[in-house]
Amino acid sequence: MQYFSYLESKIKDDLFYQLPVSFNKFTHKELLAHSLGALLYTPGTRQDISDIIINKKYEGLLSIAICLEDSIGESDVESAEKNVIDQLKKLSQYYNGTLSDLPLIFVRPRNYDQFDKMLNKLNKLELSVLTGFIFPKCSKDSLENYFNLIKKINLKFSIHLYAMPILETKEIIFVENRIKTLLEIKEVCDRHSQIILNVRIGATDFSGVYGLRRKPYHSIYDISVINACLSDIINIFGRVEAQYTLSAPVWEYFSNEKNGKSTFGEVPLNINDSGLIKELLLDRQNGLSGKTIIHPSHISPVNFMQIVEKEDYLDAIMILDSLKSGGVKKSTYENKMNEINPHKEWAKKIIAKSNLFGVFEDGYSYKSIFEIDIEKATQL
Repeated sequence: MQYFSYLESKIKDDLFYQLPVSFNKFTHKELLAHSLGALLYTPGTRQDISDIIINKKYEGLLSIAICLEDSIGESDVESAEKNVIDQLKKLSQYYNGTLSDLPLIFVRPRNYDQFDKMLNKLNKLELSVLTGFIFPKCSKDSLENYFNLIKKINLKFSIHLYAMPILETKEIIFVENRIKTLLEIKEVCDRHSQIILNVRIGATDFSGVYGLRRKPYHSIYDISVINACLSDIINIFGRVEAQYTLSAPVWEYFSNEKNGKSTFGEVPLNINDSGLIKELLLDRQNGLSGKTIIHPSHISPVNFMQIVEKEDYLDAIMILDSLKSGGVKKSTYENKMNEINPHKEWAKKIIAKSNLFGVFEDGYSYKSIFEIDIEKATQL
């Protein structure tokens, strides 16, 4: 797989200083952790999941999560479980062990018991089409059980399924419990870090605890209580020595208008999507990688926003090339100073993302992609 492979060669030649590399579920974890981009959630009740993946229905979709939790009503749980198993069987029969072009596929179970039950009904070939599982509403106890079971399955079938815990419980959002709870969860994660691909953040659940919901022209960072919690999560899980990749919360709004196509594929945005642009910029500034989405119209904006700007790329190259000498150097664009030691971890992340999503050529940036007034949109 390769991001933006659907673009015409001439467009890619103009747009990119460096093209994205190819990757798949077997790519080294340090790089794969940044590769999810727009992770599309789809309910486990959908009968066409395998068709969406096999026929590449959505342009640019390289990661998908099949959800058996909040998107499924109680009355549909049993039928959704059966459907997900059927969809995985169809995918395993179609790909038949040839998995290099298979999107990154995850299943989010409802709880541990459902996870255990499903694993007992899937064979090695069916499990092999998955990249991993997403674990909801994590506590230290539930995570320990999830991690132990996924390790058992990996060992049994000689496969490597990843885990992605979601931080979204009351114990985390309530300030009196937060730090203790986060540290307890991190302690469990640290013991099983080799199988953790991302740590994801459930800001919708956090908002629901307070009866709050952002409007489409605001970002999740504009809700003070959520912003405070995000700050603490990043503080604990985002530390350099922790080496976790944090993914950004879901964006839940979408336009019911068909926007058509532009030079760069689907035209995803209009002025009513200003909150999404604002939030993506803040996600990036806060070191979050990729984003959960619930509508295919957001695949393009989220993925395009992961492309590295040439100035950042050249700064990162300079910093990493200067690790032995250290000190401070004037940037290639001569508009800032690059401090080698403080900026080296930032530089490593920039290089990882530049490999996966490419580097803009001079004169291009995310502003070139979206046919809206970015400055006006982000100031709303």
